[in-house]
Amino acid sequence: MHKRTLQLENVNYIPTNKYNIFALGRWDSQVRRYEASKGELTLFNHLDVPVLKGLKIASNIYKFKLTPINTNKINYTFSCQELKQTWETWYWHFGHVSYKGLKKIQEDKLVNGFMVNVNTLMPDCTSCIKAKQSVKPYTKRSEHMQTNKGEITHMDLWGKYDVTSINGHQYYLILVNDAT
Repeated sequence: MHKRTLQLENVNYIPTNKYNIFALGRWDSQVRRYEASKGELTLFNHLDVPVLKGLKIASNIYKFKLTPINTNKINYTFSCQELKQTWETWYWHFGHVSYKGLKKIQEDKLVNGFMVNVNTLMPDCTSCIKAKQSVKPYTKRSEHMQTNKGEITHMDLWGKYDVTSINGHQYYLILVNDAT
């Protein structure tokens, strides 16, 4: 983990905002420079030393990890750091991809900003273990369907889906009556 102190002057900072905007023009006007290439933005100080890097995310925005350590009315000092995450954290962020897949990403440097603490544990995921369990197939059905409505109903519940429907639902239930 690299830690640096970065002091910004004459800025508008809203501590309660989840995200804030950093004006490169302000940075440039203080005899500092920046360079962007291949999805990475680097800020250089007045001695032309790189002090902060940000990675391009969705909507062509560059993301920096900054933590305020001293705030007064005009000047703000930030601590910026690159944190190495655990294998388990990356496992969750990549939607339960296997640890073997994560090691491939790390070894081949397939993802910018993929920083992992290789000394952390790789615990088993209970949800994945349960999802991979199998059940013996049902015995073969008789050749004829039930003739009385409601005698046998087959059901399947699907969800929770991450996108809400127009009516605000996140689950899907299907019921099929064997007779109809």
